[in-house]
Amino acid sequence: MACRARWISGGGFVSARIDPDEWHQISQLLARYWARADGLCSESAGEMFVEHGELVLGQLRLEGRAHIERFFIERDATHAAQSRITRHFSSPPWVVSTSDDRVELRSTVMVFAGCGAWPLPMSLPAGVADFHDICERDAVHGWRFRSRRATS
Repeated sequence: MACRARWISGGGFVSARIDPDEWHQISQLLARYWARADGLCSESAGEMFVEHGELVLGQLRLEGRAHIERFFIERDATHAAQSRITRHFSSPPWVVSTSDDRVELRSTVMVFAGCGAWPLPMSLPAGVADFHDICERDAVHGWRFRSRRATS
């Protein structure tokens, strides 16, 4: 089957129709998640997910907002103790399918990491993963992750 994706303004491949305002909101959710993962903001990672959302990173499976939030808090503490710095770079997401209040995305992410003071020496990526996301919208909170699944 041929891929009938098209590039949209602002970056990203779309194989399904999506409103530009909705696209912007979803893109901001992804950007906020990576900013949180890199310690660039203190927003609750758990609140970016629906109540019973899941985050799967390889063999690690986190279910529910509280579990996801606890993981990020513990990760922050470990990174601080090790003076570890990460930066995640994500490809523009590919919108695989949409419905009124649900969207499925695919993207590829590279992470660079190091320990110590700035500037960190340049190195190869510490990891590369493909992400499969399902986001859902509700009238109160807007777009949130139903699931984020990373595979190598």
